[in-house]
Order: sequence, then C-alpha cells, then structure tokens
Amino acid sequence: MNQLRCFALIGVFWHVAAAAQQPFPVSAARLADISADIRLSRVADDTWRADYVFSAPVSALTMDAAGDFRRDAWTILSPGIVLANDAATNTDVVSMGGRPFQRFSVEIKSYDVAIPKAYIAVDRFSDGGRLFYLGFLGGAVASGAGSRPLTTHIVLAGRPGETALAPPQPRTGAPGAYAYFGARQPTPAGAASAIFDPAVPAWVKEAMLDTTARISRYYGQAYGRVPTPPLVMMVTMGDRSAPGLSMKGGAVGSQIAYRLGGEQFLADHPAKRAYIAQQVAHEMAHVWQQQVARGGVGEEAPWVHEGGAEAMAHDALLKTQVWTAADGAAFVARSLKRCTDEGGSFDSYDGIYACGFRQFHATGLDTAQLWRTMMRLTEQTGEPYSPHMVEHAGKEVRQGAASTQPRAD
Repeated sequence: MNQLRCFALIGVFWHVAAAAQQPFPVSAARLADISADIRLSRVADDTWRADYVFSAPVSALTMDAAGDFRRDAWTILSPGIVLANDAATNTDVVSMGGRPFQRFSVEIKSYDVAIPKAYIAVDRFSDGGRLFYLGFLGGAVASGAGSRPLTTHIVLAGRPGETALAPPQPRTGAPGAYAYFGARQPTPAGAASAIFDPAVPAWVKEAMLDTTARISRYYGQAYGRVPTPPLVMMVTMGDRSAPGLSMKGGAVGSQIAYRLGGEQFLADHPAKRAYIAQQVAHEMAHVWQQQVARGGVGEEAPWVHEGGAEAMAHDALLKTQVWTAADGAAFVARSLKRCTDEGGSFDSYDGIYACGFRQFHATGLDTAQLWRTMMRLTEQTGEPYSPHMVEHAGKEVRQGAASTQPRAD
C-alpha cells in the first residue's frame, strides 16, 4: 500500500454534523476511562479549529509525532497551554507545565506535505473540498493514574452550506480515517461508494467506479465478508500538467484515499485502465484483509500483506473479467521480473510487492481459498498474518483438496 498517509450513501457510515445541530457534552458514561469530546470546525478554506474537552483533568496529551505537521500547522489558542516536541520519544506533547487541565483549543492549518511513514494530514479537492485525517487528533493522556490511550468522540462542523462527513466512532482510540469537508456527495459503486474530485477525467472516474463495483462484489462473495462500515473511496486530482502518471493510494479502515496526478490521465488508453484497475483492486484487498475480528495486518514481514494484496487483486481482476488473460499474464511476467531484478529479496519496496506476489503465485493454490483460510486463522489465534501463517494455510488448503480427491480402488 502506498502511503498516502491516504462515503455510505447511507447514514450508517457517515455522521453528518453541524455546529447548531450537535450537543457537545462530556459523556458521564466515559468517565471511568478518560476520553475527549472534540469539536472540529472548518473556519476557513484551509483552517480548522479543534476544541478538546476531557472527561477528567489531565496533565498532558502525548501524540506520536507526524513529521513537522504539528510544529508547522498547529497553534494553541488556550492561554498557559503549550505544544512541544520531545525528540527523545518522537512525540508531540500538549501540557500546562505539569498542572492539570480539562480543555484546550487549537487552530490547525492545511498541511499537505508528505509525512514519512504516515498519512497525509490534509488532502485537497480542486473545488475547495478537503480531506482531514482524524487520526492525528488522538494520542495518550497522563493523569494521576498514569498514562493511558485516549478515546475520542469527534463532532464535525462545516461552514454554512458545506457538507461535513466523518467515519463512525471507534470503540476506543481516535478514528484512523479521513473526514470530508466540501460540496461533493457520494456516488454509488456496487457495494461501495465514492467521492470524486470534479477535476478527475470522466474516463478515469468510469474506470474506477466500474472496477470498484465489480471487485467489491467479488471480494464479498469470495471471502464471505463485507466491510463494516461499507467501503468508500475518496479521489483527489493533483497536477495534470506534470509528466507521466501518478496514482497513490492508501487503505484506512473501510476507506481508500487516492491522489492522482500527471498528464497521462488526460487521454484514455486500455493499458492505463488496466493499471488503474490493478491499483484499485490492490487497495481494496487491504480493506478485506482487515475485515477480521482480531489479528490481521501486522508490522512484520510486510511482503505477506502487500504481496498478498497483489495476488488477491490478480485473482479478482481475472475472475471478474476486468482484466483479460493477456493482462493477467503480463502482470505476472512484470512482477516476476521485478522480483528477479531485486535479487529475490524482500528488503526493498519493489521486493516487498513483487517478491511477495511471487511467494503466493508459487504456491499454485487458489488465492481466494488461501486467503480465506488465513483470515480464519488470524481470527482464531489473534496473531497477525505472517510467513508461518501462509505456510500453515497452504498446508491446510492442500490437505483439504487431497481429502476430496476420489480414491482409486
């Protein structure tokens, strides 16, 4: 998954909030575990205000540093409260010199600088819409009882006449997904929906919607589960005058965010459609990999989930006939060559994807059956996907296939 670090048509997914319509209490039900109600208001084209109210006094809010995002884009508005970076722990800390506080406010400017190994903080639509990554609002709090993760409840307030859409609140922590502020409304795409930058060329939008609709239906049937909440994608369009073609995407829970760019998007071509379809199917595979009660994607051996997503996409694109057999064969040849060029190593970006794909391709097993088994195993054990799990699942699939073979008497 490229680090973009990247609605339902129905109200099950989107929580639409306007300042005049939403109460802003601290819930008594959350007093046992410290939480924060956060009102995130868009006050100008590229300016937000976040008002925090904690359920109990805290002495500090500690957040993993996201590059220079908070240093450059955050301005604390509350007197006596400061934001500082702790280089030793690579964290940003909001505090009041050790004294307890229960609320503070911060102004946040748009920040679309690429942050290494993190989601992009704010992404832009050409019509003035914005995506705002909510995960950067949460962290851990220090109180008399020590440090603990902070559960947040975020309410959005768009400007007058503006749509403000957010993902559902998680049971714990901060929503690791994007909020949308702007004038767009979701477009249906099979079992999913999408918000497109109006600058996205019509043929690109058509290709992405068609692939999303067909692949989402296939994944739902093949893996026996559908994303909860429903899958959504958000597509922004960058510089269309730059040379080449750039399509960066990232799966965030049940969201997929894409940023497109390059003059090659101006003209339709079958090869470009095949490339777009592969990117879409790959990111959607990550969404399905994470549709498990526990376990799922881990930090170690990224070739398992990245190479696995390549294999899942290849399988789905052929079985839905989004790709021709020639498209599929060309993808296999390219991937195997890339892996060979990397010396068969998983130590590089290309190696993680291409050599990861080679590992799955070499099993000779049905990809959907193999990954269905891995999803069951990760839920049963709570362990993340791993090379050992790939091996275990492969043996189980082979044994199952052997037991169904007719016996010769």
